[in-house]
Amino acid sequence: MITKITIIFFLLSTVSFSQTTESTIVVPTMDSKFEKGKNLIYCSSLELLWLKIYQSLKEKPEFQNKTQLVKNLNKAIKNYQVPLESNYWLAEFGNVKQGVLDSIKNAYKEKFNIDWEPRDLDGDNFYGHCYLKKDILFYSRLSDDFYNLYFNDSIKVKSFGVDGGWQNPTYKKKIKIFDYVDKDNFIVQVGCKDTLDEIFFAKVNPSNRVWLTFENVMYRVAKGNESYLEEFDKLKLPYLKFDIEKEYTEVTNNSFLNKELLGSKVEFLTQKISFDLTMDGVKIESEASVIIEFGLSSDQIKPKIYSFDKPFLIIVKRKTAKKPYLLFWVENTEFMTKTGRNY
Repeated sequence: MITKITIIFFLLSTVSFSQTTESTIVVPTMDSKFEKGKNLIYCSSLELLWLKIYQSLKEKPEFQNKTQLVKNLNKAIKNYQVPLESNYWLAEFGNVKQGVLDSIKNAYKEKFNIDWEPRDLDGDNFYGHCYLKKDILFYSRLSDDFYNLYFNDSIKVKSFGVDGGWQNPTYKKKIKIFDYVDKDNFIVQVGCKDTLDEIFFAKVNPSNRVWLTFENVMYRVAKGNESYLEEFDKLKLPYLKFDIEKEYTEVTNNSFLNKELLGSKVEFLTQKISFDLTMDGVKIESEASVIIEFGLSSDQIKPKIYSFDKPFLIIVKRKTAKKPYLLFWVENTEFMTKTGRNY
């Protein structure tokens, strides 16, 4: 009997997701190309699921119809270095009648204290599932709202950040500016409460591929040409929020060639990603502060405005990892909060 394999990825299954749109693409690996005028989202969750399948089969997943998606995923997991500690994600793959659903349910409860309800699946099916959750907590709240950010000089969107720099000397060094060229070419790193968390906002021109753009940004950061927000400087970031789903139809009904799964087919492969960037999500600790004045009058200062009003890249990674677990190229305003306010 020919069985079907159901492979599914959920990132945040408690919210309502929209399908990928004409303005945004979700890519399976970093070896992907940008598309003009479109946002691009990458999350390592699909690779983690594919890695689990590979480990279960003890060989690369192979299919009757050779697709670029399968080639890219098999290439990605070769010598794969997991970008995030295992307590932030789970991945399971196996036969339903051999208890894979119970394994997933137990992992959800143990790692995330979530009571996961399994799908109703036939016992002959195989099931793969990955869940990833990570909260990035800024070192301190970016508490200033702005209403005058025009993204790509066209659409006014709501933004937040820092108006006038952080004068506390401890806080000040938590926002770093790397390799500033001009107002449309620089990289900002916002410090996080967990010192292993790293988040970069790179206002740069993309290369033709995602991984190359990421490596170019990291190269510029590694050069160490850094500065900090000074008095009267501003940092403006647009609010961003999305819940998006991608179904990889190119593998639907594709037959496996691996011995253990010979004759079985993929029913569907889907990935869901949720992302929310705000001034909040920060746990504040009470501490003494000192304000240092540099003795300069305001007319002697030429403040910089680090405004992310043009396409930019968001990189989310762990300090100890060579690659990120999420990349978001922000090309348009689809996931921004539009505002009609005039100030």
